[in-house]
Amino acid sequence: MFDEPILKEIAEKYNKTVAQIILRWNVQQGVIVIPKSVHRERMKENLDIWNFKIEDDDMERIGSLDKNCPSMLDTRKVSEVKRVYDYLNNPVLTSL
Repeated sequence: MFDEPILKEIAEKYNKTVAQIILRWNVQQGVIVIPKSVHRERMKENLDIWNFKIEDDDMERIGSLDKNCPSMLDTRKVSEVKRVYDYLNNPVLTSL
């Protein structure tokens, strides 16, 4: 999802990252978000979503991206389950 052209375009419009747009879109939808990162810069970035609002037309464009399946972790795919299982067994060598 981080390579989605529409999200990249919207992120550029608001001078934010795609991750910030995704977080802000969820917040504006009333979804409680719990961002996770072990990187200090990303933690700061995740908190920097309160100084802008995504306009209604951009909210609709983002909403139109729904593919009725998870973008980050689709457990219907054996490769995704294996990726998470491998991470749990060896978190230093693999990442989510």
